[in-house]
Amino acid sequence: MVTKRGATIDYLIELISGPGTFRFLIQPVLAIILGVRDGRNDAKASTPPILYMLLLASGKRREALKGGLHAIALPLILAVALDSILQIYIFGVWRLQWALIVGVCLVGIPYILARGITNRIISARHRKEATSQ
Repeated sequence: MVTKRGATIDYLIELISGPGTFRFLIQPVLAIILGVRDGRNDAKASTPPILYMLLLASGKRREALKGGLHAIALPLILAVALDSILQIYIFGVWRLQWALIVGVCLVGIPYILARGITNRIISARHRKEATSQ
């Protein structure tokens, strides 16, 4: 009998070593590219990073969540759909929770981090240029 933890580890090993492993590179890279683009736009608009607004700016959480989800919706949906297809192909069964976890890990986290870091770097450069003039 396979325990739940054993099934989880087997699932992850099969996903990493099975067909579709190239997506573990492509999806995070595309999410980072989108995050850098949106982080630059946030810095130009003098908007704080989304993660900061979600965690610390209580009055702007809904706005930050809506804007962040709108920007990442299509890549996240594609990541979940691709994982769903691979689950059915590899295991013959579909588990929505695993597709969501993999989608968030491959796309959501890299996007949020890239967007926030880019925003911070560009905002710091703008402040440095403004004080040196």
